[in-house]
Amino acid sequence: MEKIRGRIPELPQEKADRFVRDLGLTRYDAEVLVAAKPISDYFDETVKIHPEPKRVSNWVTGDFLRIYWAEGGGPVKMLPQNLARIIKMVDEGKISGLIGKKVLEESYKTGQDPEAIVREQGLAQVSDESELEKIIDAVINENPQEVKRFQAGEEKLQQFLTGQVMKKSKGKANPKRVGKLLKSRLGK
Repeated sequence: MEKIRGRIPELPQEKADRFVRDLGLTRYDAEVLVAAKPISDYFDETVKIHPEPKRVSNWVTGDFLRIYWAEGGGPVKMLPQNLARIIKMVDEGKISGLIGKKVLEESYKTGQDPEAIVREQGLAQVSDESELEKIIDAVINENPQEVKRFQAGEEKLQQFLTGQVMKKSKGKANPKRVGKLLKSRLGK
């Protein structure tokens, strides 16, 4: 009996329980992951490479799953190490989350290494302050009314101005640096 039990693969509910118990995922995330065996297996393999289960779960249950189903499901076409590299690049600030989603889609569809995609397409995040200041100056000049309102105390306009910088940089500006630079530039 024990030999037979040892050959039975982990059932979806057992796997979901393990994800909750051992990895700290929510029941909802665990259930989404085990809904398709290729996805739960892929998640398991990716967590071995990038041992942050919640981060990996967020990526897999979000855009990754959308792409997977849009491509027809079935065997996963992307290597787990490629998803782990994308998450790491976002976490290290090398690319923005928005660019990460774009790289994920391209890597999934082509099998290309995410770092090569970033390099070849010039998608690395802009963190150089002098470059960011040029973009911020342009946004300030293009939005004088919003700048006045922000300086008068409408804090929510920082999000608008940051968004304009992100748009102008095609999503490549480092949003944390943009926020700090905007505040210092506008005397806040």
